[in-house]
Amino acid sequence: MYDPLANAFANSSSSSSSQAAPVPAWPATSHNPFADGVILPKPSSPKPPGTPEKPPHSALQGGPTNPYGKEPQVYGQPPSGMVSPQNNGNAKFERGEPYLRVRITGLDRNRRDILVRLDAQTNLPNFTGTTYRNVSRSYVEFQRFAEQITYSNPQTIVPALPLAQTSAPTDEEDDRLVKVMLQRWFTRISEDVILMRDEEMRSFIESDFGVSSC
Repeated sequence: MYDPLANAFANSSSSSSSQAAPVPAWPATSHNPFADGVILPKPSSPKPPGTPEKPPHSALQGGPTNPYGKEPQVYGQPPSGMVSPQNNGNAKFERGEPYLRVRITGLDRNRRDILVRLDAQTNLPNFTGTTYRNVSRSYVEFQRFAEQITYSNPQTIVPALPLAQTSAPTDEEDDRLVKVMLQRWFTRISEDVILMRDEEMRSFIESDFGVSSC
């Protein structure tokens, strides 16, 4: 059976093949963008922020060149104007704080009163000496002394003077308790910054004749 379309398609294809080679639908090789000699520039990456260069070694050692305009300083180092004294380990530094230390050494009982023996040591400037040994004061003198420092120093609290006797069963125990209480009382008033500088305190320790009544 005659097919005009088939014959026409065959005639057109045979005539075109004789004139030119068929062109493939897709290229046989991949396209190379650098084949034409065109090189695309690479994208520029952002540069990190600039850091200052380290100063030369001579500047760290105190040399003349220092780009920062400031001398290096070690943390915790004192300024150049403050010079600390050098201690070779043999010198002893004594504390210059004022002090008054009183230690009651014993009690002597007689028929009328109690005689208290004490030692004292101080560095206060109003005292004529620094060490006082075997100072004897009666309990009556303790009472007068307590009354005088109470009246002359209303800005501080003076504790009450302990009694001259206790309810201990024996005399030895009674003397021991009275001695302990007097020691606590004198330690309390001698550590007071106001009472230790009082003239009555100096007179009570330095006087050769005890404390006289006002």
